[in-house]
Amino acid sequence: MGLSDRQIGVLFPGPWRRPLSYTCRVDVPVGSVVLAPLGRTSRPRLGLVMESEGDHPGPVKEVWRVVGDGPSIPMDLMHLIGWAWRWLGVPMGRTLDLVLPRWLFKGEERLMSPPECTFDADRGPRMDHALAPCDADRFMEGVHRCLAVPGCKGVLALLPERTMVRPRLEDALSAGFKALEWPRTPAGQRRAYSRLLSGEVDLVVGCHGAAFVPLPPGWTVYMDDESSESWRPVSYPTFSIRALVVERCRVGGLHLVLGSRFPSSRVYLRVKGAAEGSVGAIERVSQVRLQGGSDGSPPGYVTAPLIRRTRQVMAKGASAIWILDRKGYVGAITCSDCGAEFRCVRCGSPMRSDLISSQMACPACGFRAKILDRCPRCGGAFFQVGRVGLQAVFQEAQGVLKGARVRLVEGPLSDPELRDLVGLSREGPLLVVGTRAVMPLCDLMEVRMMAWLDVDGEAASVAGYDGDARAMGLVYESLWRGVDPQPRWLMLQTRSPNSGWRRYAGQGWRRFWEVEMAERARMGLPPFGCMVRIGASQEQMGELRSVLESLEERGIISGVVEEDGGALVHLSERSRVRDLIDVIGANGHPTGEFPWVVVFSD
Repeated sequence: MGLSDRQIGVLFPGPWRRPLSYTCRVDVPVGSVVLAPLGRTSRPRLGLVMESEGDHPGPVKEVWRVVGDGPSIPMDLMHLIGWAWRWLGVPMGRTLDLVLPRWLFKGEERLMSPPECTFDADRGPRMDHALAPCDADRFMEGVHRCLAVPGCKGVLALLPERTMVRPRLEDALSAGFKALEWPRTPAGQRRAYSRLLSGEVDLVVGCHGAAFVPLPPGWTVYMDDESSESWRPVSYPTFSIRALVVERCRVGGLHLVLGSRFPSSRVYLRVKGAAEGSVGAIERVSQVRLQGGSDGSPPGYVTAPLIRRTRQVMAKGASAIWILDRKGYVGAITCSDCGAEFRCVRCGSPMRSDLISSQMACPACGFRAKILDRCPRCGGAFFQVGRVGLQAVFQEAQGVLKGARVRLVEGPLSDPELRDLVGLSREGPLLVVGTRAVMPLCDLMEVRMMAWLDVDGEAASVAGYDGDARAMGLVYESLWRGVDPQPRWLMLQTRSPNSGWRRYAGQGWRRFWEVEMAERARMGLPPFGCMVRIGASQEQMGELRSVLESLEERGIISGVVEEDGGALVHLSERSRVRDLIDVIGANGHPTGEFPWVVVFSD
């Protein structure tokens, strides 16, 4: 390294936990984008300067050149990179992959410069809430709340799923807004951003990709359906985009309005004194008892009340949806007493029985574990391997609904599949049998009946403590999502009608959260505390156990529950996720491997 060279820290999009050291012959401000070689090849990559100084003792590569003049990313987005690593354990390069506006660049040139923001890491949040069960009403209320902020020049409206964008855009255009949909291509995004900066538009509607658009002063943010599972990208480590948006708005001084159909636990603590809005759905919900055979066999899901109600709906020319989150013919391992499914502790997918090895395996991520002796929910000791999946239900539906048009959907719907099903619904009544992945159909077509064939299984979760809240959220979504939901009928098939969380189905979220939050507060569960699940094999458990004992002595964690495949720990009130990861991560873990970690804070 020459005397005129200096070291800087450069972060690249990807799995990198921290910046890499490079030399540079000129002063480069933090936030600038540089072109530098990465890895063994000399292929140039765009990276972000995170540190203006470095002291790496060994030889390091040299930055090729600086792209553009000055920072290429505003400070509110820069802040998220370090914040997500400290508090959520998300590698810095992963967050950079989300927040770097690549559409500002074309090849190796920067075509546009983002505006500066009024960054202040110590300011408090400026937050409001829009509470309404109906999507269209909630969206317009949220946008108008944003516009009511003094000095507001425009609104960035974020929706959790792409099928929601076009209907809400049409609502906004009909209401007289100068609105546009955030495009998917870099060229389209540059054109849209130019219109945003010039003042030609006052409302931008988009999905995940629009969450980190650099905003000029005076703009506000509306985030719809803040508790939706769709705000969690399918990636590792898992996290919620909502957490990043809330923090970005706080430090950037952006007024944020969160829309809630069914509020999350954290939002409930803020709005528990507010009105719920017009719920009035009790008369639209029915619960049907599921009963197994006398020999202990799994229940039949195509029940007489289900068939009768479906025939009534389709006789009126309307469409219906049956949902069973269980593909194929062979179902999940379920508890004979409460109906809970055994779910993968890593990804949440239903586990499948491997009768040869007496183990259960996850078909999604491959995780394997021994079959438990007791149900983790109710303590029951008797289990059954269900043999009724979507394929069997689909064939039975075709048999009992003679002449009806029935379609099977086993996975996420592509755009052509969505269009085909919507087109079929316009030609006449249609029954769609599928997993919860069919829910986006409600955004594009009228659905007059929704039936959960085994709602007990939906109350399971990776965390274990939030299953009831997840199930209630699905009930609310089934009742209120999409096109003209007021006439929609909801049927819940369950082994325990009107018990537990099911008592509150159709009654609104207030009473449910009052009971749920009292129990969580008593047990120190999120949002009153943070829980972390750490994965470990049987060979690693002894070493992990000693590491966790040390962490408990140091006050970083306040409790440990060992479980098959790892441990569930309670993080101390003043500790951060990074404090834990720094010890069990690649540098501190006894085996030198980086374990999988899932963080639960809401």
